[in-house]
Amino acid sequence: RRYSDVYIKNFFMTKTPGSKYEGSAVGGFWYSLTPGGQEIGKVGTGFSDDMRKDMFSNPNKYIGKRVTIEHQGQYEASKQYRTPAFKKFSL
Repeated sequence: RRYSDVYIKNFFMTKTPGSKYEGSAVGGFWYSLTPGGQEIGKVGTGFSDDMRKDMFSNPNKYIGKRVTIEHQGQYEASKQYRTPAFKKFSL
C-alpha cells in the first residue's frame, strides 16, 4: 500500500442516473499535488455517505484541504495516482 497527500480542488457529481447520490451528494473530488496546483486527477471512493452529503452541501469547508489517499503508484507522465481512495484528512 502506498499513501500520498493531495489537495481537494473541486468536486464532481455522480454520472449514474438514479444513483442514491444524485442531487444530494458528491461523486468525489478532483485533486492537485500542491495547494496552488492544477487539477490532475480525481478520487471517487473511500467516503462515507454522510461525508459525500456534507461535501455537496458545504463545498467550501473542503476545497483546499490536504487529504491522504491510498493508491497503487503514480503515472510518470501525468503524475496522477493509480486507483486512488480517500483515507483521511491530513493535519
